[in-house]
Amino acid sequence: MALKRTKKRRRASITSLIDVIFLLLLFFMLSSTFSRFSEVELVASGPSGGTAGPDQQFETLVIDAQGVTIAGTPRADDTIAGALMELQTGEPLVLAVTPAEGVTTQRLIDVLTILSATEGVDVRLVEPSS
Repeated sequence: MALKRTKKRRRASITSLIDVIFLLLLFFMLSSTFSRFSEVELVASGPSGGTAGPDQQFETLVIDAQGVTIAGTPRADDTIAGALMELQTGEPLVLAVTPAEGVTTQRLIDVLTILSATEGVDVRLVEPSS
C-alpha cells in the first residue's frame, strides 16, 4: 500500500508585496504636483469696507447656485465680464459681492476667479445678512 505524499505548503511571503506597494506609493508621491493651480487674493478691508468713495461707482453682485445678479439683473457666468464693462462709467467700480444662502465655497471661488480677471473692478466680499 503506497502512502500518498503530501506536499507541505510554504507560507506566502508578503515581503515582495510590501516592497511593490512601497515603490508605487513612492512613485505616485514623487510624480504628483503639489502646486496651486490658481489663487484668489482676499484682502481684509478697513472700517469703511462696505462703502465707496465720492469718486467711485458702487454696485452689488449676488451669487446664487445658477448664476449671478448684477445690479438687480440676473446674468450667466460667461456674461459677468461684459456686464461689468457696461456698468463702468470711467470711475473706479467698487463691486460688493454677496453669496446667497446655500452657495458652496467652490461656487464662490469660481465667481471670484472670473472677477479677478476683470480690470478696473475693486471686489469686496460682503458677509450675507442672516
